[in-house]
Amino acid sequence: MKLDKINSLSPDKLKSIAELTLCKKNLKHWIENHFWIKDKDGRIRVIGKLKFAQERLLNLYLWCKNQNRPVRIIILKARKEGISTLVEALMFIETLTRQIDSIVIAHDRKTAEIIFRMTRMFYDYYDLLKPKAGGELRREMKFEDHEGYILVETANNIMAGTGLTPQFLHASESSKWKKGDETAIALLQSIGDSRETTVIIESTAYGEDPFFKPSWENAEEYCRVNWTGAVPSIEVLDWDHWNGYIPIFIPWFEDPDYALPFSSELQKTHFGQTLNEKEKILVQEFNLSLNQIQWRRRILQEKCQGDIKIFMQEYPATSGEAFQISGRPRFDIELINSWKLEDGQIGALRQSDTWDRRIEFILESSEFLTIFKRPQHHHRYVIGVDTAEGIIPEGGKDPDRSVAVVIDLDEGGIPAQTASIYGHLSEEYLVTPVKMLAEWYNNAFIVPESSGHGEHLISELLKIYPNHLIFKRLDSAGRQVRGQLYGWRTHEGNRKLLIDRLAKSIIDKMILIRDRRFVKELKAFKLSHKGRYEAAAGEHDDCVISLALAIQGMQHYPETDFMGSSGPDEKIRSLYLPSKNYDKDRSLITGY
Repeated sequence: MKLDKINSLSPDKLKSIAELTLCKKNLKHWIENHFWIKDKDGRIRVIGKLKFAQERLLNLYLWCKNQNRPVRIIILKARKEGISTLVEALMFIETLTRQIDSIVIAHDRKTAEIIFRMTRMFYDYYDLLKPKAGGELRREMKFEDHEGYILVETANNIMAGTGLTPQFLHASESSKWKKGDETAIALLQSIGDSRETTVIIESTAYGEDPFFKPSWENAEEYCRVNWTGAVPSIEVLDWDHWNGYIPIFIPWFEDPDYALPFSSELQKTHFGQTLNEKEKILVQEFNLSLNQIQWRRRILQEKCQGDIKIFMQEYPATSGEAFQISGRPRFDIELINSWKLEDGQIGALRQSDTWDRRIEFILESSEFLTIFKRPQHHHRYVIGVDTAEGIIPEGGKDPDRSVAVVIDLDEGGIPAQTASIYGHLSEEYLVTPVKMLAEWYNNAFIVPESSGHGEHLISELLKIYPNHLIFKRLDSAGRQVRGQLYGWRTHEGNRKLLIDRLAKSIIDKMILIRDRRFVKELKAFKLSHKGRYEAAAGEHDDCVISLALAIQGMQHYPETDFMGSSGPDEKIRSLYLPSKNYDKDRSLITGY
């Protein structure tokens, strides 16, 4: 600016120019001192000192800018961390200084209106140089003689913003977008690849949504953010599979405000003696202080009604915990997390060339069978089988798997998983593995799903496996129906019963699972937007259904006694069903 023009400016104008120059060099100073909000007490005030999570996000945003790369950040947050406020401030600054188009997509109209009022307050109370406001229409902000433009829309309109070419996109609470994947696909195509563009996706966890959770999991798996004090460094683990978004998750205990000091050392010492098992684990696992544990106790009682699940949703310690608790899971997550998972041995069953055609397990990493515990003498076993089509399409969504789970009824008082078949196996290729698996596990009781592709499995098993060891259809009173109707046929009338009994078995600690794939599906089985419990978008329920079928088998196990068995089929004598009265010295294979 020329000297004579500077001299013509008023002192206030000069001061404003000098302050704006300082702000452009110090973005944190700019936001803390020139953006006004209405706080939780209803006061209108400047933002002031940034919260811990806000400062982390700001530093990562600046890192992207300093690296001369587009800003692509995804944030899994707890509530009330001020993330949306900071993102709107960054968007406002970029819109005014660069005269760009900016868009916010909120999950519903009420939230969109709240965000727009915040943006409008930023403008009204902004005390530095700014253009005059232009015409304002339905959550749109324009300016006179200025190309900057801000639009706040809802995700209900899947074409929101697609007519624009925005340089700044804020996806707010995107896990709650009703048509998340459709909206995201349409919207993200409008964002250019320029280094000057910004996309910030943020949300609290909200079950197994089709957009935010998969995006977060990809970013978290393939990208690491390491912090040295307040300075971030980025490590990409797999460039080929990474979606390009840098993940930020702030666990509750990293916020220095989430700590409650003691009034005296004596009180602190006494408090330390009252820690429960969960609190001791937190102290050990995350190196928490007693001040932090005291804050946790206070918040748990005052704001979460003493419900640990509410606390874990509002103040998660890990990203996995946030998703597990959110979205109303059907099964008890804490009990599921208490199971000790194992890797097992992967292979297949083969019949030997010896005279007795003994079944043997062969290690082979490319096979579909996982063994956690081999058959035990005189133990009873149940197998639940959910049959899929087995076809792997080219491209498209991941198809269902055929799953069989083996449960040992006599392991230490708690029925426990001992093996599983898991893979893209059609009904034709599933028959022999299931038959051999059942024979190997002491002629197990098989409960196959009879709907769809399960019909062929059942018809083939009836030709080669003892029919009394295959589950027979039940009537509405839970009694076996007359006639040759085998397998469990799932329909709307009994599906809830099937799932409820599995849930009760977990709560009553009457089942123990060792397979990570089963645990993953159980955690992802939640209340959907349709109002019923089912696999979340992008997830499967094959393991859940096979396990629920096995629970049915546990309740209807045929307690046949070899020593006193009778009936038209003499083969029962060579197909021993273990029982408490059986002579333990007899061979399970020959019966002698």
